[in-house]
Amino acid sequence: MPSYPLTIPPYGLKTSEFGLRRSVGISVSPYTGGQQVYKNQLALWYAVFSLPPMNRSTASIWQAFFAELNGRYGTFLAGDPDAKTILGNTSATILVNGDHSIGDTSIDLDGFELSTDNVFKKGDYIQFGSGASSKLYMVVQDADSNASGQSTVTIEPPLKTALSDNDSVTYTDTVCVFRLDTNDITWNVNHTGVYTMSFSCTEAL
Repeated sequence: MPSYPLTIPPYGLKTSEFGLRRSVGISVSPYTGGQQVYKNQLALWYAVFSLPPMNRSTASIWQAFFAELNGRYGTFLAGDPDAKTILGNTSATILVNGDHSIGDTSIDLDGFELSTDNVFKKGDYIQFGSGASSKLYMVVQDADSNASGQSTVTIEPPLKTALSDNDSVTYTDTVCVFRLDTNDITWNVNHTGVYTMSFSCTEAL
């Protein structure tokens, strides 16, 4: 049995759709139009990946990857393929500053360059944990560091696992754990032996 999560094959994608799926309930009064809104805890990353045309030798690597996943049983690591680096202005080794609880959205970090503007820009991804514990978050407000190299970063979605002081922070090639949306993965091949395939997946918790 493979050791999950697998690493996605290192080949470029033709197109990608990447997003955050939330569960928000809303009811509308048929008499006044007044609305009641409730935000549920669910917030999962999802993706749809389309692979470029490929020959059999390359396609076979993807076929083996899907076969090893055993449908929706196995998991793999993936992230937003168009955001492998940050827009912010840091190259430091960043650590969590203090303990943080599930549900927190303001995360204290340290280790930044001193008194630096925009160490993270809104839209940057950061990752806590690694391997099977990898969790992906988006910075939603620009963040500056103070004279001690500290910064408070606002993220979405809220923390899914608690953080401890000095936990590491990843901000390059960020990923989380995904699972296929279906047990069936197929591929197409034309008369010249060119393969095409696509697949969708959702964050696995």
